[in-house]
Parts: sequence; C-alpha cells; structure tokens
Amino acid sequence: MTDHQKEITSPEQDKEAQPAGNSRQNQPSRADGGAIRPRGRRRLPDTPETRPAASGIPAPGDPPGWAETVRGLYPARQLPAGTIIWREGDPGDCVLVLLRGRVEIVAGLLDETAVVLRTMEAGSVIGEIACLQRAQRTATVRAVEEIEAVFLPAPVFRDLVDRHSHLMKRVFYQLLDYVRGLTRDVVHCHDRAITDRLTGLYNFAFFKDRLALEVDRARSRSDSIGLAIFDIDHFKHYNDANGHQAGNQALEAMAALLKDTGRRGDILARYGGEEFIGLLYGASLKDTVVFAEEFRRRVGANQDNFSGAASQPGGRLTISGGAAVFPSDGRTGAALIEAADARLYEAKRRGRDCILPAPEADAG
Repeated sequence: MTDHQKEITSPEQDKEAQPAGNSRQNQPSRADGGAIRPRGRRRLPDTPETRPAASGIPAPGDPPGWAETVRGLYPARQLPAGTIIWREGDPGDCVLVLLRGRVEIVAGLLDETAVVLRTMEAGSVIGEIACLQRAQRTATVRAVEEIEAVFLPAPVFRDLVDRHSHLMKRVFYQLLDYVRGLTRDVVHCHDRAITDRLTGLYNFAFFKDRLALEVDRARSRSDSIGLAIFDIDHFKHYNDANGHQAGNQALEAMAALLKDTGRRGDILARYGGEEFIGLLYGASLKDTVVFAEEFRRRVGANQDNFSGAASQPGGRLTISGGAAVFPSDGRTGAALIEAADARLYEAKRRGRDCILPAPEADAG
C-alpha cells in the first residue's frame, strides 16, 4: 500500500476530519439506550420532490447531498487518474465522497482479467457498505480521471448518517440504483447463457434441463408432453452452394418461422447445427404432429425467406421432422428425444420433406 493510501484509510484521521468548531456540546445527544437523536433539522416528507435521486446527484428541491454537505467543511484532496484509492481486502475505515471526476469499482486483480463492476460519478459516496458493516473492502477502487474527493473516516460517516436522515436516504437510493443495475446485468447474463446467439432460440443445454423438469412435473400430475425434432433437408448442400453466411441467414429465418408456429409457453430450441427441437407441455401426440406439420407447411410457403432455396434438390428448402409424446413414447427426457429422433431418421429415409407420424395417422 502506498503512502497516500495509508493516509486515506488511516483511522487516525477521525479527529482531523472533524469540521472546525466541532465540540462535545455540538455532538448529537444520546438517550434511550444510546440511540442518536437528530437535532436542529426538520424531517422532510418522503415525496418525489424531496426524495434523493438514485444516482446520488440532487434534484431540484432536494435537501443537500453528500457533496454539498461535506464541501468546505472537510478537507478535499485531488488525485490523478489511475490512483488506487483502496484495494480489495483493505479495512473499511473511511468513505470517499466524490466531488469531481469518476472512479471505477474493480473486482479481481488489476490486470487484463480485471472486471469493472461499475463507474461512479461526482456526487456519489463510495465505500459506504464496508464502513457501515465495519468490514473489509470487497473490491478495488481506482480513479478513472483526475478526481477531487473528501475522505470521511468511518466514525464521522456513521455519525452523519445517524444525524441526517436525508443523507441516509441518499446512501439507500444509491444502493438501490446499484442493485437495479446488478439485476439487469444478471438477467442479461442469464439470457445470454441460455440463448443460442445466432437464432435467438434457447440453446440445447437449457432445453435439456427444462425437459427434465417438465418430465418430473408431468409425471407427478399425470400430464402429457409433446416433443418434436426437425432437421433442414440437404443443408450441407445449401451451405456449399450458397456460402455459410447464407446458411446462417437460413437458420435465422427458420427459427423465426418456428417461433411463429409455436404456442405461448412452448420451449423451442436449436438442437445443434441445422436441427431444431420443441417441447409442448400438455400436448398429445396428435397436437404435436399438427404443430410439426404446420411448421413444415410454413417453411414451404415462405421460400422467399431463403435466398438460396433454388439451389436445393427440387428447387426448394424443406425440413423433415419426428414427433413423440410422454409417457407413451418415453418416460424420461432422453427416451423422449430418442423416440422423436428415430422418427425423424425414418422421415429422412422415406424421402424427406415430411413429418412422422404422418398427420393423417390416428395419433390420439
């Protein structure tokens, strides 16, 4: 740790950081078991006009924020870009009130593997959780650009929070803003983890996990599950004749038609390569065959969506499919997929561009 970091985080600054003229008689009174009783400030109603902005920057009509409260009362410091304010694991013995510039919160080592969790703007309070919990830092803080900041020792920060509810609200709304952002990031990462990047359908890893859950649910409720697998006919020929970019565009168009065909709540996924798979909870075999045949029909009726369709055998891009149903065709997810895949293989053997069982079959 550098000398300036020791100065920033040293608890010995507690007395030095007190505003001029501060004395024991000016401190908040403690009564009722040590609870701090605010003095000299009227509590403002919690309304949109007086509620602190989530970003920590005051809106018109808000009471003074952290920057306005500490500016001029506590010494400010200017630090150059790149300064490490503190590191993960350092004691949480002070907070940083950012008056100017930006800092970033970094997880991990400060190398190419570092992850920037968020960037904090002027008006923000940084390090508040470690101070309130009397805990170690959970991340590193680094100046993105030259900054001006006030470093409040933890006892001073906690005292201000206890005495001024509007400052506590600012901390709360700043944390709320962070939690909302974190929630968005988690949802985004989750979506990326379960989605096929090219087609926008679910990936097969998610499909397989979901199938296992739905089979357990169907078994306990004596429900049925329909499953259909599709394969684009002669897709290698399509790629060879038109190029892989055209092949990717065909996969995207095929996925869009599959989405349009499915019901709300159906689990539709890319099985791999040019194969697609669908899970229809509560569907009978007849329902599943009707769904599969409708998808095949839509592919045939929308040849303009496939720029290289004319290069295919027969001058058309087609699909084949196989359908199966739980529990009659398989009592596990793997068995269900195996049954549908066997029917897909048979559809290919019979000449392609068809669904098995055939739609006219008595599948009820």
